Amino acid sequence: MTLTVSNDLRVIEDELIQGKLLCPSCKGVLRAWRSARVRTVRTISGVTTVRPRRTRCASCSKTHVLIPDKLLLRRVDEVDVIGSALLRSSLGDRYNKIATAISRPLSTVRGWIRRFRAKAEMIRQRLRLS
Repeated sequence: MTLTVSNDLRVIEDELIQGKLLCPSCKGVLRAWRSARVRTVRTISGVTTVRPRRTRCASCSKTHVLIPDKLLLRRVDEVDVIGSALLRSSLGDRYNKIATAISRPLSTVRGWIRRFRAKAEMIRQRLRLS
């Protein structure tokens, strides 16, 4: 299971030490436990690698990967890249123009925008926006 956390490694380590991160399964305290596999991430400026922190719950012993808030689960592109595509779409740019501008395949950009549109109402309700 994963848990989205700060992008700042110092903040994550401090929260782990202070017992502020809770298990999504049982609400027990998460403790530092190794690292997850290295992930390649595409950013606006290029490509980088990230090795997320892995934790173990002190109560139920389940392990969880702490995903930095600049990343999305099962996405190779960081939030800034996908967000810029969504913003351009909301301003009226077409898929092919967006794909060219951010150097991503047309099918990838189309998929992001279609998925966001399909989930927009649910996202709006979760964010409690009018």
